[in-house]
Amino acid sequence: MELEAPDFLDESLAPEVDEGLLRSLIRQELPEKVARALYRLICSFASWHHAHTKLLLEELKVSRKAADH
Repeated sequence: MELEAPDFLDESLAPEVDEGLLRSLIRQELPEKVARALYRLICSFASWHHAHTKLLLEELKVSRKAADH
C-alpha cells in the first residue's frame, strides 16, 4: 500500500513561520494545546513543514555533536 501526502494549503493563507515556536516545539517546551496547533500548521502549509524539517535537522546535528564530546 502506497500512501500519498495530502496537498498543502495555499501559502497566502499561512501565518508567518515562527522559528522560535518551532524550536520550542522540537524541544518539547510547549503546552499540549499549543503543540497541537503548531502540528496543524506544519501539516497544512509547506512553509511551516519545511521550516520544521530544517530545524529538526539542525537540532539533530547539535545533539549528535554533544553526544560525541
